[in-house]
Order: sequence, then structure tokens, then C-alpha cells
Amino acid sequence: AHKSDDAETVPSRWVIRLTNLLIGLSQERGEKALSEMRARAKPWLTRTKQIDAPLALVPQAQRPAPVPPVMNRPRTLSITKIQTLIRDPYAIYARHILKLNPLNPLQKMPDALLRGTILHTVMEDFIKAASADPSLRTRATLSALARDILERDVPWPAARLIWRARFEKVIDSLLKEEAERAKHGQFLKAEAEGQLELKDIGFSLKGKADRFDLLDDQTLAIYDYKTGKPSSPDVRKSFDKQLPLTAAMASEGAFKDIPATAIGRIGYIGLGSDCGEFLLKPEEYDTANILAEFRQLILAFLSPDKGYPSRRAVQKESFTGDYDHLARFGEWSSTDDPVKEVLT
Repeated sequence: AHKSDDAETVPSRWVIRLTNLLIGLSQERGEKALSEMRARAKPWLTRTKQIDAPLALVPQAQRPAPVPPVMNRPRTLSITKIQTLIRDPYAIYARHILKLNPLNPLQKMPDALLRGTILHTVMEDFIKAASADPSLRTRATLSALARDILERDVPWPAARLIWRARFEKVIDSLLKEEAERAKHGQFLKAEAEGQLELKDIGFSLKGKADRFDLLDDQTLAIYDYKTGKPSSPDVRKSFDKQLPLTAAMASEGAFKDIPATAIGRIGYIGLGSDCGEFLLKPEEYDTANILAEFRQLILAFLSPDKGYPSRRAVQKESFTGDYDHLARFGEWSSTDDPVKEVLT
């Protein structure tokens, strides 16, 4: 090989020695054999070089903002996809209009997503058990649940040990907070699914809430388990709408077995190193205002001339989207203006 990862290289010592031995054979037999081998290889090397050869006159892609027919635009989205709609509308276009789903990795790894799922399961099982029998609200119960669920669902021994050790450090804080929450309300339901029909705009919002509690004043408390840091107020105001939209759905009675009542509190329960309860300010879950803003957002994307630009407002330039390759990101940059393409 002449290059390795675009860096110049030299032939291996084995190749150099073999070449020298062939050239050194008597009566030029080796040199002839080497020449014939190189001649046989030349057509294959030529084809290999053509794989990476740039095609002539290939125009550079522009930043896409496809404008599909209104009838083909999604009429149902989950709460978790609303931030995607705001930040990277092209991903919604590719997933929900073109029906292109990202492929799963060939080899599953113990990543942050799996860790979050595991800890959600631990807390769900623990809260259900402690709600039915308060005597189970103990370190031994929570620690045993974490151990058993990790053994069952995490087939990587090193990941199991590390994740369990991290969780053991926050168990005491979690138990203290759970005891405090139990003083002011009672657990209602975990992993509750719901759907809100907005008939005036012909759109459905669906979602799943980690946890509902009923407070002593008969208002609802909505919690989202978080293994990382909660988003900042500015990010929540413009992009991260998951918890406020959950509150709006709950106030409209969109969740089964959850009463349509006022929202008393919403917030995050930290399960990682930032353990603790983080509550949103009441103005952040003004449900009437939330629904009005949401209707405005959806109506904007139902406008016939509205496009779905790629990487509209990603949080970091280093963000990697599932559909960046389809949008040919790299041939254009985030400073380029999106170019609308009306589709029929």
C-alpha cells in the first residue's frame, strides 16, 4: 500500500525482501515472474483507483429544505420528536415522510441510552413496590432491584459493575427524596402513555410520561428521570418541550387513568452524578400558553410553502444526525442558506 489513512507509507519488509529475491534470481527468471505478476495486477489496481476517483462535473450539494405536499406531512408525532422538528426538520422529513428508518448498529454496546433505560426500569419497579408496601422503601430493596435488573438486561460484566457502583452512590439521596415526595402526595402511574387530539388543526400529539404523582392538593406532579444534566432554561424555552408538552397533555386528560386536573409541579429526578430533584418554574408549564405555541409551530409546518431544512438549529456544530449523509452535509455548511425544493 502506498498510503494508509491518507498518510504516505512504505512496503512491508516481507514485500521488499520477496521483490529483491525475485530480482536476484539467475537468468532473469525472477524478474520476468515479477513483471508478469505486476502486469496481471494492473487491471485490478486500475479498477481500485477508479473507486475513489472524483467524477467530473459533479455539482456541490446545497443545504436542502424540501417542501413536500401538505397531504404527505406527518399528522402525528411523539413528544420526543418535537425538539427534532425544531432543531432538525429534515430528520422529520426523512423519517416520517420518506419513511427511512436509521439502521441499528451491527453490535450493540453499553451506551448512555441503554444505561438510561435500565435506571428507568429500576426506579419504575422500585416506586411500584414501595407504593404498594411502604416498608420496601429501603436501601436493600433498591440495591437488590438494581442488581437483579442489571444482571438480567446488561450482558457486559464491566458495564454492570461500573453502572451499579455509580448507582449505589446516589441511593441514599434518592431514598431521602422519595420519602419527602411521599409526605406530599402519592404515586399514581409510571410509563403512562397518552395521545392528545388537536382536532382544530388536524394533528395528534402522543407521548409517554416517566411518572405521575397525585399531590395532597389534588394537583398532578409529573417527573422525568434523568441520568444527565437537565437542559438550561433558555434551551427549554426554545427547544426542549418534552416536559411542558407532557403537562399540557395531562391537563387535557390525554393520559389513560390520569385525571384531567391542574398541574402542581413538573421536574426532573436525577439518577446520575447530578442526583436531586430539579423543578421547573410555574411559568414554564402554563398549559394554555404551551398549547398555543405548539399549535403555532405545527401550523407553520403545515403551510404549503414551508420547507424542512437540514440542521436548522442544532445545539452544537459537532452534532451528528441520523440523516446528515442523506442531506449531504459536508458539501455545505451551517452558514449556507437552505434551498427550498418543492416536491410533488
